[in-house]
Amino acid sequence: MSDDDFMMEEEEDEDYDFDYEDEDGDEPDVDLENKYYNAKGHKEDEPETALAEFQGVVEAETEKGDWGFKALKQMVKLSFKMGNYDKTLEYYNQLLPYTKAAVTRNYSEKSINNILDFISSSSDMVFMEKFYQTTLNSLKETNNDRLLVKTNLKLAKLWLDRKEFGRLSKILRQLHASCQADDGTDDQRKGTHLLEIFALEIQMYTETKNGKKLKALYQQCLSVKSAIPHPRIMGVIRECGGKMHMIEKEWNEAQTDFFESFRNYDEAGSFQRIQVLKYLVLANMLMESKINPFDSQETKPYKNDPQIVAMTNLVSAYQRRDIREFEKILRENRTTIMDDPFIRAYIDEVLKNIRTQVLIRLIKPYTRIEISFISRQLNIPAQDVEDLLVGLILDKKIAGHIDQVNQRLELQRQTTGDLRYSAMDKWSTNLETMYNANINKIKAMMAAAKAKAEEAKARALANAAILQQRAAQQQQQQQYQAPPPPTTGGALAGGAGVGGLSQLELIRQKKEALQARLSKALPSTTTAASASGLRAAGVSAAAAGVAGRTAAGVDPRARGGLGMDMSPMISRDAEGNLIINSVTAGRPVNAPSFATAKVNQKPEPKKELKMLEVPEDLINPEKNPYFDENLAAAPRERRSRPMKFAQQGKYINIANQIRAGQRVEQLRREIEESARVNAEEEDAAMKDGFTKREVLKGVEWWDAGFLPNKTYDDIKDGHARIETEDSLITLYVQHPIPIEPPNEAANAASAKPRPLMLTTKERKRLRRQRRAELLKEKQDKIRLGLLAPDAPKVKLANMMRVLGQEAVLNPTEIEMKVREQVADRLQMHLDTNAERKLTHDERKAKEARKKEEDLAKGIHVSLYKINDLSHPQKKFKVDKNATQLGLTGVVLMYPAFSIVLVEGGHKAIDQYKKLMLRRIKWSDNTRLDGTEVSESTTDNKCLLVWEGQLRDRQFQTFRFLKATNDAHLKQILSRNGVQHYWDQALGFKEEDMLGAEVTL
Repeated sequence: MSDDDFMMEEEEDEDYDFDYEDEDGDEPDVDLENKYYNAKGHKEDEPETALAEFQGVVEAETEKGDWGFKALKQMVKLSFKMGNYDKTLEYYNQLLPYTKAAVTRNYSEKSINNILDFISSSSDMVFMEKFYQTTLNSLKETNNDRLLVKTNLKLAKLWLDRKEFGRLSKILRQLHASCQADDGTDDQRKGTHLLEIFALEIQMYTETKNGKKLKALYQQCLSVKSAIPHPRIMGVIRECGGKMHMIEKEWNEAQTDFFESFRNYDEAGSFQRIQVLKYLVLANMLMESKINPFDSQETKPYKNDPQIVAMTNLVSAYQRRDIREFEKILRENRTTIMDDPFIRAYIDEVLKNIRTQVLIRLIKPYTRIEISFISRQLNIPAQDVEDLLVGLILDKKIAGHIDQVNQRLELQRQTTGDLRYSAMDKWSTNLETMYNANINKIKAMMAAAKAKAEEAKARALANAAILQQRAAQQQQQQQYQAPPPPTTGGALAGGAGVGGLSQLELIRQKKEALQARLSKALPSTTTAASASGLRAAGVSAAAAGVAGRTAAGVDPRARGGLGMDMSPMISRDAEGNLIINSVTAGRPVNAPSFATAKVNQKPEPKKELKMLEVPEDLINPEKNPYFDENLAAAPRERRSRPMKFAQQGKYINIANQIRAGQRVEQLRREIEESARVNAEEEDAAMKDGFTKREVLKGVEWWDAGFLPNKTYDDIKDGHARIETEDSLITLYVQHPIPIEPPNEAANAASAKPRPLMLTTKERKRLRRQRRAELLKEKQDKIRLGLLAPDAPKVKLANMMRVLGQEAVLNPTEIEMKVREQVADRLQMHLDTNAERKLTHDERKAKEARKKEEDLAKGIHVSLYKINDLSHPQKKFKVDKNATQLGLTGVVLMYPAFSIVLVEGGHKAIDQYKKLMLRRIKWSDNTRLDGTEVSESTTDNKCLLVWEGQLRDRQFQTFRFLKATNDAHLKQILSRNGVQHYWDQALGFKEEDMLGAEVTL
């Protein structure tokens, strides 16, 4: 065994010390080198001898160097292969000190990493734990963080395999901390290691079934951007996401994650891809997808894998809604499918889905059906059927009720009118709800605005009170700090001093001095709020009057209200009028001489109504000119009625009811008018045999832009705007908005994606590349010893060239062997073809599946008119082909002519159309016995009246019916709502068939 073998490759490990410098005095130790390579030569055949020789290399080395490190590395690997784990640890402990100084850091790191990968295949968990711990203890001394993280990850994988989640959690926390930045967030530069850590955590929480942690971890994994992850790690993460979505019943997201997980596992070559592919099929069935998961390029190679073929058949039966085949596959492949607990947990949900779909399809044609019949069809107990029906009724997927006495399901068919009226009633209710919500919202807004206004008013009153208080405090301070009043001139002239004045005179002088200071303290030029602003702030006219009287010199104690003064912005002039100091200062304001508050005003006397006296002329009947003696009607007494208040919303509800009634009445009139117009048009078309074209009035709308005078005479006169500058025709190309074709929405779910169309050259190139890759993979496996080499393909033509000398020595025996090999290869080819050949049941199932796929694309209808269908051979062909193609419809035999109405898939209708218009010779009246019928059928023809597409089938079977007259025929067709087909066939003529008839 050489160093190039698996897990022991050392292409870059060896350093041969080639040195071509003359001045280098160091020479390689040739003796150690020879011993090392001699030991490597015995490694394959004599491992014990190789170990002894490698030990000799280590002992012969005076100082620790490269050859001793290489020898110990080979000793570790050899002893591990021999199963001697104690010696492996011993040699490994001798190897680790070399990594500190004897060899380079990169070389030692690569070698240690290779050894760790090599021993990871061991099944001895205790040995691996000791090996990893020994490595960690050594790496802590060398501070090799990168190799330390890798070793910890391998140790964490070991704890995961041993299900020691306590130790695993501890080591994962340490690893996560080593991959974080200083601020505690994840370091995106270490994204690869972060993903490996998250993958281990995901596997741990999957084993412990901690869904909350799994969800948080999955979101963290998706946020890691700057990483180059291993596909196996991303496979684990995506598998976790798929299982998490499955738990929350998010089938679409689960299917996407399982598909991504399968792709990553497949890229990594992991065997887990098979299990994840099963999960992908499970999610595909739960999301009720019409697309087969094995149609994709990634999953198609595994379609016939022995472990997957059961799931392939299962999803095929699910999409065909074949409940019996589905249950049969589950029973026969229980070990392959049901052994996985995850699949086992959701298989009941899949069974419920397919039973529900089969049940809805089963009861669709009926209005009353026995529960026992449904039970036999679904192959489940009647109680389970009843549970399914209860769920469907409560979910409003079917309209009906269960008659438990007779064990019967009775369905209710709602007419189009009922559905329309229900929708209108719901619409009216929603409008009323929206109206009430808007009214309540407006009321709330008005209440909020009113509260806001009250709050602003209260704030203004508070501000006015504060202004009054500040003005009073300022006035009191000026009063206490005022100097003594000077003596008056009159007193001095009289020769009397201050002491000679009377007490009353002193008080009067003080008041005058105070009034003068107040006049100076209240300037008239101060800019303030206007009178309207004071009223808005809540300052009453009475308060303004008090302030005016104070400024005029009135005793402050006579002001009342705790001696409070008004704002300094209000003053009086010399005449006592109030002055508002604002931009309109100087205007006199008369003080009101009446109370402004309503509570202080005197109540006004009530006005008494005076009774007018009635003239005597009206009281006396003899003088009343309008009195009639013949009318002896007694005066009617009017009874007093109590007052009744209308409830809130009463008249709104009445108005809504009137509007709803008017809408219903208008809709009824429109329906009647539309039905009348349609009936008149149908009668006119049936009467004339063709549709009359509407008489053109004026010009067509598409020509109106080119005709200035809106008449076609403009073309003759040369006034048409066709080549002029203002013409609508320009050099620009209009790209119309793409419109979805009819029935596209119905077929979107069932239609399969069309594969990419390749040319013959491209298909050959892809096949050549694929076969080359498979051959290269097989050659690699043969080179690694995983597969035995193929025997040479010997034929009689190349026998001598391939076998050579052996063929010359015994040609007869060699020829017999070669002929046997040729026969074996031929038989193997025939056996392979026989295995691929479908059985009778499989072929029938395939044909049924093709018919279902054809029907899933839409129901197509064709109507044929035949002059004479009395020939038994032609009747047999019409009936047999319709039955074989799975068509439904009716053949109406009528004395004048016959009509054939068929419904089915597009392909089946096309084949039947070729039969009716091309294959059957309607003019041939020869019977099977060679005789001819008496009637002449040379003019017998089959005409295609109409073909189109419908949403649903109108018939359940195909049968022949005879009608005696028009009324009887219309009665037969009206049962299925297709009586208009008879009217269409009645007025159809041969010239109306626009090339639909195909001639041979």
